[in-house]
Amino acid sequence: DILDISKIEAGVVQLNYEKTSVNELLADIEVFYRQMASEKHLELLCVKGLKNFDSFITIDKTKLNQVLTNLISNAFKFTNEGKVEFGYELVDKMLRFYVKDTGKGIDKELHHKIFDRFVQADGDFEKHSKGTGLGLAISKKFIELFGGEIWLTSNNPGTTIYFTIPYSKVNAPIVTTVIEKKPPIKEKNTTITILVAEDEVYNLLYINELFSKTTFKIIEANNGQEAVDIAKSNSKIDLVLMDIKMPVMNGKEAMKEIKKLRPDLPIIALSAFAMESDKEIALSTGFDSYLSKPIDKKVLFELIEKFTK
Repeated sequence: DILDISKIEAGVVQLNYEKTSVNELLADIEVFYRQMASEKHLELLCVKGLKNFDSFITIDKTKLNQVLTNLISNAFKFTNEGKVEFGYELVDKMLRFYVKDTGKGIDKELHHKIFDRFVQADGDFEKHSKGTGLGLAISKKFIELFGGEIWLTSNNPGTTIYFTIPYSKVNAPIVTTVIEKKPPIKEKNTTITILVAEDEVYNLLYINELFSKTTFKIIEANNGQEAVDIAKSNSKIDLVLMDIKMPVMNGKEAMKEIKKLRPDLPIIALSAFAMESDKEIALSTGFDSYLSKPIDKKVLFELIEKFTK
């Protein structure tokens, strides 16, 4: 977060626009937070304001995802009962997003300060939870770069944060139906073994959910050293998903150790809320590819297809 805010204030942030389905992005985020909602006994609601066909826009998907996950994570931190709701609607050629919770609320005098650097809504927050006070400041900067604005309303209980981005609509991809005349090729995924090195339980649950309808064999490691040990003892591993920040041994060190043993084994870096320069650094240090979290299912499966041919 500190690196992000530094790059923003130095004016070196680039927006990488791409065709994005807002509905698909929200659906992935909903899956990511579903287990957390269950653990806290909270209701999780996702409201999509447009039909799927109309939800395709051009936007920096990574940064929009970062804004939404920042806001939703904050909602979960301060909500102990009730619900967390997020969604969007089309208002005057702008998409107006919102994240609503039934938490303790934010004092009115903090409504404007809350978007400043290193400011947290709860003065006692650091006593019981981690946080830098940068998430909302980063989100505000990104939204302003998009050409939108952010604000909040709050009562006791409950807070709703709104933000807008331009509705830069693009056509949805054309879907065609192809009738396969020749016998289908036998699926190769019955033999694919993937080592997932990740220390956060919610991320592991999310990854396992992504693979739940496949026949991939998933092996889990909770830190870098464990990933290295498993790679040494199991020659059948076809691909590694490696979180960069882990205890005991970090992902970069573990990747280098595994590459010494099996230089041709594809290792994909995983990192939360990364910027474009972080991706370049990961690739330059030896990773074969890179994914930001929460993981985009489509991109993940495209990489698996690419590296396991």
